[in-house]
Amino acid sequence: MGARQFGARVKRLEDPALLTGRGRFVDDVKLPGTLEACFVRSPYAHARIRSIDVAPALALPGVHAVLTADDLPGPMARDPIPMILPVLGIAAFRTQLCLARDEVSYAGQTIALTVPVSSSSVIKPCAKRFGTYRPRAFSADSTTTRCSR
Repeated sequence: MGARQFGARVKRLEDPALLTGRGRFVDDVKLPGTLEACFVRSPYAHARIRSIDVAPALALPGVHAVLTADDLPGPMARDPIPMILPVLGIAAFRTQLCLARDEVSYAGQTIALTVPVSSSSVIKPCAKRFGTYRPRAFSADSTTTRCSR
């Protein structure tokens, strides 16, 4: 999408199918041997990650794999995700890590990826057994927030 299309009316080709119930989504495609993935998210708005123990989750029946930041390859593990479209007012065109490593900065930040063998029903037990955290102070008011690093 070019800069001229921002704010302009763009004719969407997919709307008739979506509005009439004939849309096709990735979840509608069923291929043999395909596994689903689910992200495990932080329950805290700001916390230090003390540890992430995937062994109890891997021991559950139906869990194919569990990945944390330590399992990701090179740049995915250590570098923030680049922004798709640069924003002129932002000096560093990066967002966050794929999976949180040492610290979470918002509630819901991803800390792990679980892959169940058959369904997402095993995700809740996995999420309860994952990390230990040390909650830290946070502020929801950006006008009074100071960096504490």
